[in-house]
Amino acid sequence: MSRINFGAADFSAEDYVYGLCDIPDITLADIQAQQERLKRHTETNSLALRANVNKNYANFIETAKETSKLESDMFELSNLLNEQSAILRGLNLTLAPAATAQSPEVDSERLTLADVQGLERAGLSPLAATDCLAAGPLDLLDVESYSIRGHRHFFLLPDLLLIARPSKPGKEKRLVFDDIAPLATLRIADPGDGDSDVCHFTLEADERVWLVAAPSPSDKRMWLTALRRALGRHRGSKENFDDDEGGDDHHTWLHDAPEDIEVFIAQRAYESAVELVERAQDALHESTNRLDALPQHIDACARKLAAALCKEMSRPALRRHGIRAAVQLLLRLDEHEKACRSYLETWSQTLQREFRRLKMEGSTELFVFKLSQMFYGLLRSTRHEFGYLFDNSATSAYVRWAHQQQAVFAAVFARQALESTTASLATVAECVHVAQQSCAVLLQDGLDLEFSLLELLSPGIIHAIEEAGRSWISATAHHLTDETWEKHKFSSRQAQQTFQAELAEYGVDHADDYMDKGLCLLFETTIAFCIETREFFSNAARLLRAETLTTILEWTTNVFLLFISKLSQNFDGRNEFHTNAAFVLDFVLPATKGAFEKKHGAPISALQQLTADMARTWADASSEEGITHL
Repeated sequence: MSRINFGAADFSAEDYVYGLCDIPDITLADIQAQQERLKRHTETNSLALRANVNKNYANFIETAKETSKLESDMFELSNLLNEQSAILRGLNLTLAPAATAQSPEVDSERLTLADVQGLERAGLSPLAATDCLAAGPLDLLDVESYSIRGHRHFFLLPDLLLIARPSKPGKEKRLVFDDIAPLATLRIADPGDGDSDVCHFTLEADERVWLVAAPSPSDKRMWLTALRRALGRHRGSKENFDDDEGGDDHHTWLHDAPEDIEVFIAQRAYESAVELVERAQDALHESTNRLDALPQHIDACARKLAAALCKEMSRPALRRHGIRAAVQLLLRLDEHEKACRSYLETWSQTLQREFRRLKMEGSTELFVFKLSQMFYGLLRSTRHEFGYLFDNSATSAYVRWAHQQQAVFAAVFARQALESTTASLATVAECVHVAQQSCAVLLQDGLDLEFSLLELLSPGIIHAIEEAGRSWISATAHHLTDETWEKHKFSSRQAQQTFQAELAEYGVDHADDYMDKGLCLLFETTIAFCIETREFFSNAARLLRAETLTTILEWTTNVFLLFISKLSQNFDGRNEFHTNAAFVLDFVLPATKGAFEKKHGAPISALQQLTADMARTWADASSEEGITHL
C-alpha cells in the first residue's frame, strides 16, 4: 500500500479504511504494519500537542486574564456613568449660590410683600405679609438645559405661591410681580429623591412648570417641607388643632409632625422626614408644656421611618449612592445597629445576584478569575465605604460579614473548580493561585482573609489531590502490567529529543549514557512514570501546605513503592533493570524530594524514609554488585 500522509489537508479517514479493505492480497503482517504506523503517528502527535499546550498555556491564561479585566473595567465604568448621570444635570447648580450672590438683590431674605410692585394684579395687599409662611430667593432654571434663566423671589401664603422678579434699577420697589400659583392646583416633584447633593426641584400648576434651584440643600429641604405642609393644610389633609393649653401657635406644627412624617414616608421623601423628626425631637426636648402622648407618637414615626429606609435599601434597583444616603439617614436617627445590619444585608443580596449572574463560559480558570475579581473587588469597595460611613467600633461586624460572604464564595469556587469531574490537578492549582492573588489585594486595606480562604478550600483541595493520586497510581499500575521489560524504541527523532530534554530537568548531564544504538536503556514504564511524577509534583507543590502535606506524601510513598516493588519482582539479572532502578533512585526521587523540601522549608522525614525503603526493597531483589551505585 502506498504511503499515505495522515497530516495532509485532503486526508479522509473513511477513504483510507475502505482503501485498506479493498486490497485483495493484504496479509495480517500488512495490517499490523499499518497499525504500528498509526501508533507511531499517534505518539508523535501526542507529544507535539503536549509541547504546544505547554508552550502556549501561559499565553492563554494571560490573554484570558486581560480579557476578563477589560470586561470588569467596562462594567465598573458603566456603573460609574450611571451614577454620575443622576447628578450630571445639576452640575450648573454648583454655580447657583455664587450667581445668586452676584445678583442685584442685596439682603434678599429680608424682602417682604411690601417690596413687591403690582400686588393688585394678584388681588393682594402688603398687609398679607403677616400671613406669609415662607419667603426666599430661588433660581429659575431652563427645563431642557438646566441653565439659569433668572433670579426670582418666592412668597408662600396659606392659599397661593407668589413669584416676583427683581425690578430694574431706579424703580421705587425692588421686586415686581411675575406670576402666581394657587395651592389648589400646585404639584411638587423632587428629582433628587432625597439625594442631598441635588438642590433643584419642580413646581407645576395649571400646565405651567417652574424648575427652580435653592442656594443650598438645606434651603431646598426647608422649601419642600413648607410647601408640603401648606399643601396638606390647604387640601384638608390636616385637622384643625385647638390648643387647650393656651393656644401656643409656635408649637402647632409640632402636633402635626406625626402626620407630616407619615406623608413624607408615603412620598418617599426620606430626607425631609428625617429633618422633621430631628426638629420635632429638639422641640420636645426644649418644650416646657405638657404634650401628653406626642413624644411617643414621634418615636413611633421615627421607628416607622427607619423600617421604611431599611426596606428602601433592599430594592435591587437602588444604586450605591442611594444606599449610602439611606445609611446616613439611619445614622441621623441614631439607628446605628440597624444601619450597619441593613447595609451589610444589602450587599449580601448584591453578591448573591452577581453569583447567579456569572455563568461558566470557557475554561474553568477563566471562570474562577472572573469570580475572584468580582467578589474581592466588591469586598474592597465596600470596605472603603464602610470605613467612611461607620466608626471603628463597627469594624468587627464588617470582618464577620466578610468571613460569611467568603464562605459563600468558597462554596461556588469548590463546586466549579474542585468538585468538577473534568478538572485536573493543574486546573485546581491554577484556580487556587488566582483566588489567592485576588484575596491578597485586601491586604492593602488591612484585611487578611487568605488564611480563612485556604481553610475553607482545604477539603476540596485534598479531594482533588486524592483524585490525582488515584489516577497517578492507576496509570503506573497499568504501565507496569503491560510492560515487556525491553529497551524503549522511540517512534521519531522528535520523541527522542523530548525525552533527552526531560532527562536534563532531572539533572542528568549526559543523556547519551541512557542510549544504546538508538535504543533507550530505560523501560517505557520508567519513562511514563517519570513524566507522570513530574506532572503530579509540579502541581501538587503549588498546593503544598500543612493540611495537604500528609495526603501528598501518602500517594507519593504508595506510587514509588509500587514501582520499585514491581521492578524488583521482574528482575532477571539484566543490567537494564539496574539502570532503571538507579535512574529512579538517583535522579527522580532526589529531584522530587529536593523540590518539596524547598517548598516546605524544612526536611521531610517521610521522604527520607521512602528513600531508605526503596533502596532496601531493591537491595533485597538484586545482587550486591548490582547496587554499588547506592
